[in-house]
Amino acid sequence: MSDLVRTGLRSFCLFGASIALLSFLGCPPPSATTSPAEAPAVSQRVLDSLRADTLMRCRYHRSFAYQYARSGLQQDAITQFQKAILYCKDDPEVERFYAQYLDQWGKRDSAFVHYRKAGDLDTCHVLTHFWLYSFYHDAGDYQAAIRELLTAARNQEDPAIKYRWLRNAADMMASENMKEESCQIYAELQQRDPTDGELAQRMLACVGDDPEKRLSTLRAACMADTTNRDMCRLYAQEEERAGNDATALGIYLRFAREDSNNVGSWETVLRTAKRVNSNEVILLSLRQLARLEPNSAERWGAVADQLGAENRFNEAWALVQQKLREFPENPHLLYLAGFYYNRAGNKRSALEVLDRAVLTDDPTWRGLSLNLHDSIEPPLSEDEINQAKFFGRKVPRIHRCRIPGREKQNEVMQ
Repeated sequence: MSDLVRTGLRSFCLFGASIALLSFLGCPPPSATTSPAEAPAVSQRVLDSLRADTLMRCRYHRSFAYQYARSGLQQDAITQFQKAILYCKDDPEVERFYAQYLDQWGKRDSAFVHYRKAGDLDTCHVLTHFWLYSFYHDAGDYQAAIRELLTAARNQEDPAIKYRWLRNAADMMASENMKEESCQIYAELQQRDPTDGELAQRMLACVGDDPEKRLSTLRAACMADTTNRDMCRLYAQEEERAGNDATALGIYLRFAREDSNNVGSWETVLRTAKRVNSNEVILLSLRQLARLEPNSAERWGAVADQLGAENRFNEAWALVQQKLREFPENPHLLYLAGFYYNRAGNKRSALEVLDRAVLTDDPTWRGLSLNLHDSIEPPLSEDEINQAKFFGRKVPRIHRCRIPGREKQNEVMQ
């Protein structure tokens, strides 16, 4: 072979080797002066393809995670859930279901991490925030528990459950000295259910010493639930303090009639009725009290007093005569008998019963009886008695007095 041919073969081999090396290493990088805008862009088709691939992997791993979890294959499910979280970026459902299964498997702390992530991604999911409330509550972090319970309650659609959760949140706030926040919730709850007497009691603590707010709170609670005796009694007491005795009397009377054998209720009615001068209610109360305590002569005497104050003298006198047979030595009834005997013109009988009243140990009725006795027949003075004895005269008197200290005037009586 000639030298020329050998030289040509070497050149051809070198050229081929160069071409092969360039093919292996690729094109050289762009120079440093090339701007990013001039660099070739990734096509939309490539991006769509990558996105579709991610979504497919998300569905794939999520599906397998649910199937493994339902089948009890715990470790396989965890692996698939972790991959699903990687591809299903910021998907609250995956976080929530993963947390749910972790909780079922006793991995409560790990479940908390994913429940919290799910709660951040979906602030309206009720069960997520209620679970977080339970976790914080058990951990003793009551501030966080209150926050999560309020979130769950605000998004709860069932009115009864919503009311209960808000109530629990408000009670926890009150326990944590969050008075202003708890009172706001209590006020909201009272608008939802004004018949809740216990809630109204809580509201009383919220309004404090403000008489108008206190009265308004009690009025709303009582009017909404007129059968709530304790709440309506508090309302009536507030009306009394405000000077609205007529309103208070109406409430006291309603409950007294419903429980007609309660002495305390009728005593309250009587006290209030006297302030508003309601004779009809006063007499009703006195009759009821006398019925409930039939062995109390004073109760019957009070009824007779009221009948007399209403100018119903015949009824009063008939009652006094009847009860005096049952209680012959009662000074109140004896005084009333003296009053009615005297009113009827029977002064002798009046003085006889008044003598008996004066001889009792009741200072009030003894004094009144003595005054009436002396107004019917004034006692003789010492001079009148001495003069009658000196001249040997008899003094005309209606009644031979039995009152101690007046025996001397009986000696000169005609």
